[in-house]
Amino acid sequence: DDDTLPVLKHHSALLENMHIEQVWLGKHQVALAVMLSLLSARHSASWKQYQCLLRIYWSVPIFGAYATHPFRFSDHYYGTGETFLYTFSPHFKVFKWSGENTYFINGDTSSLELGGGGGRFGLWLDADLYHGRSNSCSTFNNDILSKKEDFIIQDVEVWTFE
Repeated sequence: DDDTLPVLKHHSALLENMHIEQVWLGKHQVALAVMLSLLSARHSASWKQYQCLLRIYWSVPIFGAYATHPFRFSDHYYGTGETFLYTFSPHFKVFKWSGENTYFINGDTSSLELGGGGGRFGLWLDADLYHGRSNSCSTFNNDILSKKEDFIIQDVEVWTFE
């Protein structure tokens, strides 16, 4: 049943059920069990250990991305048109694939990128999960997700679906 929400195995420090419901709606996932992994720059964690649903919290805005493939090191972009960016500020909005390019996900030892085009990324995170940047990009034709283009990451939550 597509209306069934995933059940988090651990409490989310950032999301409420309404947030999970909004991100989950319309996804054609079979999985109902969700493993929550918390990472934080304070704990010296690294994004390359995690995959699938990326959540970022900065000041008041909550925004993130749904990734169809696990994050990995790559010398080229990967992923599918089901990847999207989203924000909850000032209201919930999803930025789906525009069809203009296929720059969905890319990562190396210095950063993780979601969306791109013209040297701009929909969402860019440094490898330490401390600095981030959001620009409008042709992959998603998105608005800037954060209040300012450059931001300091407060917290990150990542879920993998079984």
